[in-house]
Amino acid sequence: MANDDHLARLRKGARVWNQWRDDNPKIIPDLKKAYLYQAKLSYFNFRDAVLSNANLDKGFLRHADLVGAQLGGASLKMTDCRGVDCRGASLRGAQLDGANLDEANLRSAKLDSARLFKATLESCNLTRANLVRAKLTNSNLRSVCFAGADLSNARLDGADFSCADFSEANLRHANLQNATARGAIFKLAILHQANFDGTDISGSHLWETQRTEWSIKDVTCETVFWDEEAKVASKFEPGEFERLYGNQLVIELFYAGGITAFEVNTLPALLHELSKLHPNCRLRLASVVETNGGALITIRAEGIQETDLSLLRIDAEALRDLQIALRESNRLNERLTIEKSLLLDDVFPRMIGKMTNTVNIVAPTKSLAIGFGHSSPQVTDNEGVDSDALLELIREIKGQLANLPPKQSLAIEIAEAIEMAQESVTRKKIEPSLVAKTLKALRELLLKAVMNEATSVIGEHLPQLLKQLEHVIGTITQ
Repeated sequence: MANDDHLARLRKGARVWNQWRDDNPKIIPDLKKAYLYQAKLSYFNFRDAVLSNANLDKGFLRHADLVGAQLGGASLKMTDCRGVDCRGASLRGAQLDGANLDEANLRSAKLDSARLFKATLESCNLTRANLVRAKLTNSNLRSVCFAGADLSNARLDGADFSCADFSEANLRHANLQNATARGAIFKLAILHQANFDGTDISGSHLWETQRTEWSIKDVTCETVFWDEEAKVASKFEPGEFERLYGNQLVIELFYAGGITAFEVNTLPALLHELSKLHPNCRLRLASVVETNGGALITIRAEGIQETDLSLLRIDAEALRDLQIALRESNRLNERLTIEKSLLLDDVFPRMIGKMTNTVNIVAPTKSLAIGFGHSSPQVTDNEGVDSDALLELIREIKGQLANLPPKQSLAIEIAEAIEMAQESVTRKKIEPSLVAKTLKALRELLLKAVMNEATSVIGEHLPQLLKQLEHVIGTITQ
C-alpha cells in the first residue's frame, strides 16, 4: 500500500510536492496501489517514484517527470499524459487504453505486455523501448519514433502509424493487419513473420529489411523505397507487390561467429549441391545478414511443397556443417585448393566462355588488363567514358531483360532507366557525373530484378553484367 505521509504531501499540490522532492532527493516516494482517480498531477516530479498498480485513470499527468518511475500494472486509462517524460520508466503490464501520450518521451521505457488500445501517441519517442507483446490496437501512432524498439509479438492491428520510424526495430511475429503505414520507415527492421495483411504500406521505406515469411495478403502498395536514402520510388500496380514479395518458402542457415571468405567462396557450391539433391526445386539466395552471435543466410525455395521443406532444410544444414568443419580444420592447403578449383577451374572459365574474345574496359583506367585463356585485353587509357563499349554493355543488359512482362511496372521503370542511361552516354559532351547518376538508377532497378525474378525471366547472365556495371560506376565516381 502507499505511504500515507507521501500521499498527504501529494495532495498539497505540485509546488509543495516538488519542493519536498528537491529537499529530500534520497527519499523514493512510495505510492504503490494509490487511488489517484482523476487526480491533477501535471508537472509533478515523480522521478524514480514507485507507482506500481496505482489507479491513475482519467487523471492529468501532462509534462510530469516520471523518469525511471515504477508503473508496472498501473492503470492510466483515458489519462492525459501529453509531454510526459517517462525515459527508462517501467510500465510492464500497465493499462493505458484511451490514454493521450502525444509527444511523450518513452525512450528505453519498458512497456512489455502493456495495453494501449485506442491510445494516442502521435510524435511520441519510443526509441529502444521494450514493447514485446504490447497491445496498440486501433491506436494513433503517427510519426512515432520506434527506432531500435522491440515490438516482437506486439499488436498494432488497425493502428495508424503513418510516417512512423521503425528503423532497426524488431517486429518479428508482430500483428500489423488492416493498419495504415503510409510513409513509414522500416529501414533495417526485422519483419520476420510479421503480418501486414490488409495494410496500406504505400510510400514506406524498406531498405535492408528482413522479411522472411512475412504475410502481405491484400496489402495496398502504390510505391516503396528500396534505396538507402529513400530517393528512388518503385511503383506497383494493384496486387503486384503482393505477387512479387509475398510469403515464399525459405530456409535459414545460421553460422555461429559469422562467415569467412571461405564460406562466401563456397556458397555457390553449397547451392549447387543442394540443387542436385532436390532437382525439382529452384533455389535463390535471398539475403546474408549479421545477427546476434553470427550470420544468417536465407535461401528462397521455389517449386517445392511445404511438406518437403524440412528435408531440404536437413540437407542444407548438413552441407553447412561440412563447410564449417573444413573452415575450422587446420587443412589450410586443402581449403585453398578447393577455393581455387571452384573459382579458377570452374567459375571463371565458364564466364570467359560466355564472353567475346575481347575484354573491354569501359571506364577511365590506368591499370593493365592481363589476358588469359582465349581472351585478349583492349585497354582504353582515357579520362572520360568509352561510350561505345558502355552502350554495348547496356544493350547486353537490355537483351537479358527481354522476357520481363512489358506492362509490369518494374519493366517500364527499367526501360526508362536504360533510355536515360543511353542518352547520357550519347551526348555530344559527356558528363561523367550524369552518366554515373543514370547508371546508379539503372543499377538499383536491376538489383531488384535479380533478387525477385527467376533466371528464366531475367536471363542467366544479368548478375554478371550487373557486376560489370558496378565496376563502371565505381571507376567513374573515383
